[in-house]
Amino acid sequence: MPVKKGQIELSALGRKLSLPYALRRQRGFRRLRCSLDFKGTLCLAVPWGCPEDQAWDFVHSKADWIAQRWQEMSQEPGLKEFLQRQGWLSYDGARVPLRFVEKNGSPAGLQAASTREVVLQVPSGVASDTDIVLSEILLGFSRRAIPVRVQKLSEEKGISCKRIAVRDQRSRWGSCSCSGTISLNWRLCLVPPEVQDYVIYHELAHRRHMNHSAKFWEEVSRYCPEYGMFDAFLREKGNCYMRLGRRRC
Repeated sequence: MPVKKGQIELSALGRKLSLPYALRRQRGFRRLRCSLDFKGTLCLAVPWGCPEDQAWDFVHSKADWIAQRWQEMSQEPGLKEFLQRQGWLSYDGARVPLRFVEKNGSPAGLQAASTREVVLQVPSGVASDTDIVLSEILLGFSRRAIPVRVQKLSEEKGISCKRIAVRDQRSRWGSCSCSGTISLNWRLCLVPPEVQDYVIYHELAHRRHMNHSAKFWEEVSRYCPEYGMFDAFLREKGNCYMRLGRRRC
């Protein structure tokens, strides 16, 4: 459905806050929902028959929460800072140490990658597009590393996988098509390896159950008995990971 866009002024936490918004009205929505996307846009989901005045009353009632969330987002680290703090990437089921090499006049790139260490080369100094360049490097790294992990786990469980794609999805960690293609988000190299494996197992289970029925979750449980813990991790922290490596307004 068409999306209405504009700017909204909110009074919250003792200050004025101006935010871009995107209002989407669609049949099937049962309740009003609002969230902030990775650019800081207020996304408002409105049930089809809900009056717009009621929707904006709802937004203003959530003003303090929106302002607090916006403040938290503005303080989140960029991709380079995140990587430097974390110091590892998920690779072949383990936390592999990550090292940065800074050189004057050298282009950014993946200098070396093994199950013992991943080395990223970045130019010296601070560049405004460093995070975007790093995300492209890690996308390439993930396109080599993650399919290998998927093949290993799928062979262990006796599940066939026709094709594996690693992409830069906005919100999904993974998906499985009816044709047998499993698509995964490159940011799975940033999360703990047990969480990466859970997402892979989740999509492999869809090769046998193309739904989220009780039988599907039984299948996931057989592959990954502690899946509830990892699912909760993604629900709590997933949006923070999804904002890494994106160009923000």
